[in-house]
Amino acid sequence: MKLFLALLIAFEVKTVNPQVEVKTQVTKAETYNVITKSNPLKFEVTGPTWIRVYTRLLWKPEFKGIQSYKMILVTDGSREKFITRETEISKTARVGNQKVSKWRSFYIFVPDGKHSYELYLWRSPVDTIFVKLSYEAPGRYIDVVPLEFQNVVELSENERVIKYYEVVPQKPMILELEGPTRVKNHCKNRFKIS
Repeated sequence: MKLFLALLIAFEVKTVNPQVEVKTQVTKAETYNVITKSNPLKFEVTGPTWIRVYTRLLWKPEFKGIQSYKMILVTDGSREKFITRETEISKTARVGNQKVSKWRSFYIFVPDGKHSYELYLWRSPVDTIFVKLSYEAPGRYIDVVPLEFQNVVELSENERVIKYYEVVPQKPMILELEGPTRVKNHCKNRFKIS
């Protein structure tokens, strides 16, 4: 029954954009939709579900280092969300003989019912990007309680109480983690974890 539902859901995302095969390894190819500034990606999804949107840039030989690009996601013809991504050249992925960037992604939560989406390429060093859609939910995060910190502040956000740990130069926050793992920062000030 789960396989039948997964197959049924997989056929609900339909696009009319041209497609290319992006080879990510010698033996593996993935299908991406081609979008340009004049040809956005349009799709419909029935929720509740999550969609993960993978993107890649067509890489030009003159590009050096990191390149950034901006997209606009329009939901149900009215709500706009601006999405910015940075990427660099992929050492393995290509379209034919042309190099592409490493993939970058973002998630869309689709609420109950049928919803339409349009993904526009807004600003980019190239006029073509590649987009792949997948039914994937974001990973679940667990709260980590620091071993040492200055103070705890509890704030109410979206009817949830969230604990924030105060950090001051005189008393750094100390975390103990077992890895490999990823840490998500909910701080308004940026910091690096080493």
